[in-house]
Amino acid sequence: MAYNETLVKRWNAGIFLGKEKKIREYSVKIHNDNYSHLNKEQSRILNALREDGYCVTHVDKLLNSEERVHFESILKLYEKMSASPEVLQRIRSINLQGTGGASEKPTEINIQQHFLGRKPILEDGLAQLYLTDSVLNILNSFYGQALKAYQFNAFVHPQIPHYLHRNNSQRWHKDPEDMHVLKVFMYANDVDKNNGAFEYVRKTQTGGAQGHLQEYRTRNRYPADGWVESHVSPDDIKTLTGKKGTIIFADTSGFHRGGYVKEGIRHMCQGVFLRPNTFHYSAHEPSKHNINNDEKKYDLSPLAEYAISHKFCED
Repeated sequence: MAYNETLVKRWNAGIFLGKEKKIREYSVKIHNDNYSHLNKEQSRILNALREDGYCVTHVDKLLNSEERVHFESILKLYEKMSASPEVLQRIRSINLQGTGGASEKPTEINIQQHFLGRKPILEDGLAQLYLTDSVLNILNSFYGQALKAYQFNAFVHPQIPHYLHRNNSQRWHKDPEDMHVLKVFMYANDVDKNNGAFEYVRKTQTGGAQGHLQEYRTRNRYPADGWVESHVSPDDIKTLTGKKGTIIFADTSGFHRGGYVKEGIRHMCQGVFLRPNTFHYSAHEPSKHNINNDEKKYDLSPLAEYAISHKFCED
């Protein structure tokens, strides 16, 4: 992925000019005006995210009873997706041949490309869990400003033939979209070390104690096999298994990987959040979702409205 080098240098230095400054100030105001005091679980997640680069929780611990209905909506969405003839055919192909056909990630099935045939919208029931104030207050508190939703997606990762090596995001890598890339993953089935558990190397995020290990915008996104293991303690490599409903907050500017399924299948969805003034947005790269509430069909909080709206600041 190519970047404007001048923009990158400006953001590394924390320099905000012109409209970017207005966007940042407006997003800070949105956060401050709608901030809710974090409860004990939210505070634990935020502190761990800052210190270690990740934190694991569960829908039953984080979400209130009203918000948990969004978890049920995601499970229903997976039921429909798993029954789709195209998805079933791709699963069989990946099981037998290690590829589902022409795709950027041939061992992966995603809701946009292989089920909906379009970007998700609010009616699909995927995004609302990520737009709850229980989630957004943690993410926004990390930066001290209201963030923008960059992507919502749901994945199916089937078992692959034993002879296949890791490829693409199954290998260690750091995400380059911002200084800190905040992702929220949720397991929609039980996930263990054999069916693609998300893995993270603690403290390798930008600013972490081991964040110096390879620059987060490295031109060689995937280090050579064994490079990460040779530079960190085995105790710092965390395999994040969990029951259905497990939620993982991760700053993916740190080393991470997942989706390498040796047995069974993995159902996992994600929401990705960036600063509205990040160089990605300022370079006019569009969000990877088509979600909005322009017709006001849904009663969303101001934080959720800002996260998905096309408005970045006051005119």
